Amino acid sequence: MTVSDDLGQKRIWKKRKQNLRAIMAYKGWKDSPLSLAAGLSKNAVNTLLRSETQPKYSTLESICRVLGLNSVAMLDAENPMSVIRNDLFGMVQSMGEDQAREALDFLREKFPDLQISDEGKNGD
Repeated sequence: MTVSDDLGQKRIWKKRKQNLRAIMAYKGWKDSPLSLAAGLSKNAVNTLLRSETQPKYSTLESICRVLGLNSVAMLDAENPMSVIRNDLFGMVQSMGEDQAREALDFLREKFPDLQISDEGKNGD
C-alpha cells in the first residue's frame, strides 16, 4: 500500500467514524448498549470510535444492522441518515446478479449524467 493509499484509507475511516457517531446520536444509541446489541464486547464500539485501526467488516455489519442501516456503505454517504438511500442500498443487496445488472442498465439510461466510481466501472 502506498502512502497516498494509506492516507486515503485514513480519510475514509475518519468519515465513517464521524457518520457512525452522528447516526448513533440521531438514533439515541450509546457505545456500550450498541456494542452489546450488536453481539460485541461491551467496549467494542467505544474502542472502534477511538482507535486508528480499522475494524473487521463483519463488526461494522453488525453495528449497522442494529442501527437499521442496510449497508456499511451508508457510513460513506454524504447524508448517512437518508432513508431513501438506505432503502435503495437494501434493495440492491437483496437483488440477484441479473436483477442488479438490469437495475444498473435502467439507471444508466435514465440518468446518463451520473458518474460511478472507478472501482465499479469494471464490474459489469
